[in-house]
Amino acid sequence: MVDDDGRLLRIQCKTAWETKTGTIRFNTHSQTTRDGEYHESTYHDAVDAFVVRYPETDDLYWIDVAEATDQKMELRFSAEIDHPAINWASDYEFDGTIPSISSRPDS
Repeated sequence: MVDDDGRLLRIQCKTAWETKTGTIRFNTHSQTTRDGEYHESTYHDAVDAFVVRYPETDDLYWIDVAEATDQKMELRFSAEIDHPAINWASDYEFDGTIPSISSRPDS
């Protein structure tokens, strides 16, 4: 939980890793085993945002849960093309200022 001047936000902390040059990834779902059975669940109804740390640089990223995918999310530092589907790491850099949280549209 984060208290932003009376606005309580549910935050899930994640660690990112490099998947290929210029790209990091983090999981946007939870994986558990209960009674010998594998279970996955998303955080869309449980958190407002992810705070992601990339240990190689110690950088932090703030991702609104409404912008996150259901399984994993990639952030790119560079790419050969500029495609609208690319999630640029620079757009999510977290400087300690908590951004506004958008509402997730009903499915």
